[in-house]
Amino acid sequence: MKKLFLTLLIMLVCFTHTYSQLNNMTLNEFKGTNPDLDLFFSIGNNHYFIKHELMTWTGAKEYGDQIGVQMYVINSTDEEQQVFNNLPNPADDGDYGYFIGLYQDENDLNYSEPSGGWKWVDGSPLTYENWRPNEPNNSNGGEKHVHFYYSGWTENKIQWNDVVNSPSQKPIYEFTSSPDILLNGTVSAENHQIKNVVDPTDDQDAVTKKYFDILENKVNQLQDQIDALQAVINSGTVTDQDGNSYPYLTYGDQVWTVKNAEMVTYRDGTPIPQVTDATEWANLTTGAWCYYDNDPSKGKLYNWYAVAGIHDNDENTPNKEFAPEGWHVPTDAEWSELENYLIANGYNFDGTTTGNKIAKAMSSTTGWNGSTSDGAPGNNQLENNSSGFNAYPRGDRSHTPNMTYSSFHKYGDRTIFWTQTIANTESGKHINLLFNWNYLYHSESLKQNGYSVRFVRD
Repeated sequence: MKKLFLTLLIMLVCFTHTYSQLNNMTLNEFKGTNPDLDLFFSIGNNHYFIKHELMTWTGAKEYGDQIGVQMYVINSTDEEQQVFNNLPNPADDGDYGYFIGLYQDENDLNYSEPSGGWKWVDGSPLTYENWRPNEPNNSNGGEKHVHFYYSGWTENKIQWNDVVNSPSQKPIYEFTSSPDILLNGTVSAENHQIKNVVDPTDDQDAVTKKYFDILENKVNQLQDQIDALQAVINSGTVTDQDGNSYPYLTYGDQVWTVKNAEMVTYRDGTPIPQVTDATEWANLTTGAWCYYDNDPSKGKLYNWYAVAGIHDNDENTPNKEFAPEGWHVPTDAEWSELENYLIANGYNFDGTTTGNKIAKAMSSTTGWNGSTSDGAPGNNQLENNSSGFNAYPRGDRSHTPNMTYSSFHKYGDRTIFWTQTIANTESGKHINLLFNWNYLYHSESLKQNGYSVRFVRD
């Protein structure tokens, strides 16, 4: 409960003050915290960056939201011309354009194809337009985002074009900096109050009474909400044998962890070996774990033998317990029970209560590769995770029977969860969520494969 409280408090403060913080950052501070953005031009305190990566428009916006900076909003013809003139020429390394912060909002009262409902990411309406002739035209369907058309450099003029949400453009971001005010030596307010202090961003920043009172009030409100929520939905956290904590939620008669397994020992403290070598992993017949791509930032994967507690090759040795005390790895049938509960309780993406269309409700709001399929996790990720299950696309480590080595696959494309259910001598059953599927999928594969794991309370 304490961990959940602290997490919600941090989320509240970060969400409330992200843009406030950036407005009080110097250019050098912003560049230092965002080294993968390239500054190409400045007008006064307005600075323009590009990210040298071909992205979808929604992916570019999500990235900007994460670091607290918005995509480029055009305020005047002169500004647009100066920015355009200083952009790197895309013909130098490929034909692409640059995404700007303009999109077509299907929920806008003035929405119509192809010209209605266009607005900027800061919420302002489209009052200045600079479309390429016969644009926007939605010629390919789903063209709801805008870029500087790449032929503008050869024709030496700015042109806008509406495009689909595919990873084919580089985004432009706009950052407004604030200069530092340095107070050196001893500074006295001479018993006067200091007014117009901005909200704090660093450890030693001053805090106003109003800011403190607002924060204290919101903390109290959050605590009341947490207490009420836990009483209603039976949520909380469980700690495993290694000290890792997992939040859990109740779905009908089941209680599930909503975070992937992270332990490196069985319940009795016996180590689960970490195996990095591809050939060694492919030939395992006992439990092991690895990081995806052997990268500690990408989460742990386990073979089925670890899930089953098979820690040696002696058939007379009892298997170990993998899950924390009072919990277990779910069976295939328990996954089906969760699936049926979510369907029956309206978690299908289209609101129906028949048919398996729950992938979006179970998937995280970030990390998925883009998709245009209705109800798929990769389509408008911000609408994901209505169930709170928070499945992140960790990929897998797998091989086929005719291969003598393993390899990592599909990070960003899919997540696969082991069940404890045996399919046959060589295989175990597992559950799939894919970036462009709208449903939860049951399958089976070799026990040597490395997948993610969740727990269900006994």
